[in-house]
Amino acid sequence: MFLYKRFALAMLSGWATLAAIRAVQRHGRKQEKQQQKLQLNTWEGEGGNLPPRPSTHEPESVTRRS
Repeated sequence: MFLYKRFALAMLSGWATLAAIRAVQRHGRKQEKQQQKLQLNTWEGEGGNLPPRPSTHEPESVTRRS
């Protein structure tokens, strides 16, 4: 009987430890997602568009031909 109680207590404490670790991880992911959303909102508020692509068209020569 004593061994059964010890085993049950070990199982219960292991479950509680895993539940606590899971809660901390979930909170961290939630905070990270919230931070990214805030940064994206700030970036978009500043007019954060992607820079224009470089032109593939080469300008004509500036020198005149004589």
